[in-house]
Amino acid sequence: MVKKTRYWKEYWWIISFIKPYKGTMFLLISCGVIISLTAMLIPRSIQFFIDRILPAQDLTLFLYMLLLLLAVLSVMILATGGKNLLQRIVREKAAKDLQHTAFSHLRKLGFSYFEQNSTGQTLSLLNTDVQDVQRIYRDYFPQIVLQSITCVIAFFIIASMNLVLSLIIIPCFLVYYIAGPWVERQAFLYLRSFNEHRVDVEKDIYETMSSMQEARAYRLEAWIRKRFIERLGHMNKDWLKSIIFAHTRGSIRRLTIYLAILILFVYGSHLVRVGVLSLGEFIAYYFYFFIVMNALTHLVTATTEQHTLMFQAKRLYDFCHLKPDVVESSNPKDLRFIKGSITVQHIHFSYPTYPNALKGVSFQILPGEHVALVGESGCGKTTLLKLLGRFYDMSKGQIFIDAIPIQELSLSSLRSNIGYVFQETYLFGTTIRENIAFGHPEASEEDIVEAAKLAFAHEFIMELPKGYDTLVGERGYKLSGGQKQRISIARMFIKNPAIVLLDEATSALDNISEAHVQQALEKLTQGRTTITIAHRLSTVQNCDKIIVMDKGRVVEEGTYDQLLQRKEGLYRLVHGQTVSVEEEVRA
Repeated sequence: MVKKTRYWKEYWWIISFIKPYKGTMFLLISCGVIISLTAMLIPRSIQFFIDRILPAQDLTLFLYMLLLLLAVLSVMILATGGKNLLQRIVREKAAKDLQHTAFSHLRKLGFSYFEQNSTGQTLSLLNTDVQDVQRIYRDYFPQIVLQSITCVIAFFIIASMNLVLSLIIIPCFLVYYIAGPWVERQAFLYLRSFNEHRVDVEKDIYETMSSMQEARAYRLEAWIRKRFIERLGHMNKDWLKSIIFAHTRGSIRRLTIYLAILILFVYGSHLVRVGVLSLGEFIAYYFYFFIVMNALTHLVTATTEQHTLMFQAKRLYDFCHLKPDVVESSNPKDLRFIKGSITVQHIHFSYPTYPNALKGVSFQILPGEHVALVGESGCGKTTLLKLLGRFYDMSKGQIFIDAIPIQELSLSSLRSNIGYVFQETYLFGTTIRENIAFGHPEASEEDIVEAAKLAFAHEFIMELPKGYDTLVGERGYKLSGGQKQRISIARMFIKNPAIVLLDEATSALDNISEAHVQQALEKLTQGRTTITIAHRLSTVQNCDKIIVMDKGRVVEEGTYDQLLQRKEGLYRLVHGQTVSVEEEVRA
């Protein structure tokens, strides 16, 4: 049998989102109590009519009873309207808070989370899982609370009417609770398997859309379709099995109800015949019995279906309790202006799957200095840039900006003063104007145009059909690589950072595009502290200093001419690159 206490921690965490609205929740429960109490008066009125009014043919008493019922129904209608309104307020606000919490936590997680979890999995978590778990607020929890109130009140009434008759029908419920748990377990297990397969299916859909070009280039459409159909088949198979067991559970529940009705009719008729119950009490008892059974049926169904959601609730709970890799200081320093000096002292860093990525790296950069990081792939150059922006925190050592440890700076202060230009530029699927303004959302139209001019982007933008209002498409697919890079550089001019980090910003461009981008980069880096990671060593000849890295260490640093004269690290890199170019030309 599945232990229902297994997910108590996760369940109370989900329910905790209602806590800010406990006043509204109290009013909601009060309305539920009023509705239940007024509903209980109707069977009593029928009993009174049969036992008192009908034998005496008392018309006056009958009219009074009708007026009382009208008053009761009016109160019930008002309470029901209040309950529906309050229930919607609580569930929608709690659901909104849950979604906001999940999304906000995603923003806090470090790069390690995104490198270890696919985009499809994260989208499934934030879309499907959040929406399903929100049903606890929208459907199940309010229903469980209100139906529980109805059950307690109605059972108390029938027990007070005839305790023996009430006790006799209890074993009928035990039949369900003996056979029900096994059936519920099977339904739950298949539904959990269905949810797991659904995540895979949604991941496949996302990856299929993202890899359309590669799939067609490698003629893998049939393989992708076959894999998708197989996973879809597994998902549907588990769904059908969960439905079968769910209906079996319902059949067992109905059997117990019908058995209880049969016992109630036989024994209740006997009690009427011997005078223990009046005819009115017997009929009222029947009404109360169906009220109890209806409430119990809804209660059991809501509890069971809610339980099936707890697997997704656990995934959401685990996600929202992941500790971010980078945590801001409790009392961070907020610097409006950074001069741009950088000091790296004996830093060590390891990835979960790649230990010793950096081993005791140290160097110093003066304000306004242009420094290049060079070395073979995997030597730790990009890792250094990630540590500078605190996308990760180093294992040992320290990084200082303007003589302040970066852990003491607020993340907003640190990152607002650092500008990144990556090899692959991400553009939002909106207009060019909004993509440039992403560097500074409050920028004026004049600032946006000036930034585009400085990035040598204004000319090609004005040649587009709608100029700055041109939609660039998803990830900027309507623009060329060089155009996208110049848009990203325009963002940096808008942002106006003190430190610029260039991660192979021109390595994926053709010669003409590279020339345009290089012009824009030269303007961008004037007067700013700049660190460049360059694949083509010819582009870093004019840097103030070159730092050569190898296997996570700094092996030498100096100017381009100084390092070539030493004939060590940089010399070997330049020589190897020259040989590669010559071999390519001969080929």
